[in-house]
Amino acid sequence: MELKQLTIFISVAEHLSFSKAATALSMSQSTASKYVKALEEELNVSFFSRHQNQLELTIEGKVFLEEARKILFTSEKARLVIQNAEIKSTIKIGFVPLSILTFLPQFIEAMKKEYPDLDLAIETYYDNHLLLKKLQDEKVDVAFYYQTYPLEGIESLLVHEDDIMLIQPSNHPYANIKELKPEHLPHMKYIFPPREVNPYLIDVFLANCEILGFTPDIAFYINPHQARLALVSNGLGVMFDSESLKQLNTPNVIFTPIQKEFKNKARILMGWKPNNSKMPVVQYFLDYFNQS
Repeated sequence: MELKQLTIFISVAEHLSFSKAATALSMSQSTASKYVKALEEELNVSFFSRHQNQLELTIEGKVFLEEARKILFTSEKARLVIQNAEIKSTIKIGFVPLSILTFLPQFIEAMKKEYPDLDLAIETYYDNHLLLKKLQDEKVDVAFYYQTYPLEGIESLLVHEDDIMLIQPSNHPYANIKELKPEHLPHMKYIFPPREVNPYLIDVFLANCEILGFTPDIAFYINPHQARLALVSNGLGVMFDSESLKQLNTPNVIFTPIQKEFKNKARILMGWKPNNSKMPVVQYFLDYFNQS
C-alpha cells in the first residue's frame, strides 16, 4: 500500500468520479483507475459500485475512506515535524562579499520573518575557491559564490547579476571616456584578485586579451575588493568589477561602462549539494529566489 494510492482513492471517493479525480490530480483517468484497482486487489475488497451510472462507495469503501484520511493526516504531520526539526537546526551559509551589497540582507530578513525559528550561521569568504571547497566538504550547507567553472556534485541557481564595469582613478588618462573600447585595453595597468581566489574571472579576461592580440600588464594581485579599490584610488592601476561596488563610495575612482559588444556580468550563484540533510530548508531558499 502506497501513499499515492491512498491519495488517489480519497480523491475518487470525494468526487465520486474517476475522471474528476484524475483532473484534480493532473493524471489520466486510466492511471487513477489502475491505482485504485491495485489497492482493491491488495485488500481483496471493492470500494465502489455503480447505480444508474453513478459511482457510489460500498460499505467497505466508506470505512476505508476514514482510515485512509487518518493515514494521510498522520503522514503529513510526520513530514511537518521532520521539516520543523530541520528549520530549528542551524544552517551554515558562506557568501562572497558582493552578496552583502546586493541581495543578502533582504534574503536574510525574509527568511527570518517567514521562519523565525531558523538559525542562520553566516560567514564571509573572500576566496571563492575556498568557499566552494567548504561546500563540497559539507562544512557549509549553502554557498553564495561568484560564477565559476561547473562543479561536480554541486547544484546551483543564479541569484544575482549586474554589469561589470571598468573602475579607474578619477585622474586616469581615460577618465573622461564614455565607454571602454578594445583599443583602450593594452594601455592600462590592471589590478586583479589572486588567480586561486577566482580562476574563472582571470581566465575570461586573459582569453579576451589573447583574442585582441595583447598581453595585459597586471600590476597587482590582491584581495579583497576594498584593497583593490584603495590601489585604484591612489592611481596604481585599474580594475574590473561589479557596478554594485559604487555603494562603497570609494574616493577618487570612477566607474566606466564597457562597450556593449564586450560587456560582461558579475554573477552570484547559490550552490548546494542535493544530498544535503538540510534540503527542506534549502528548498525554502530556492522558492524565495525563484519568486524574486
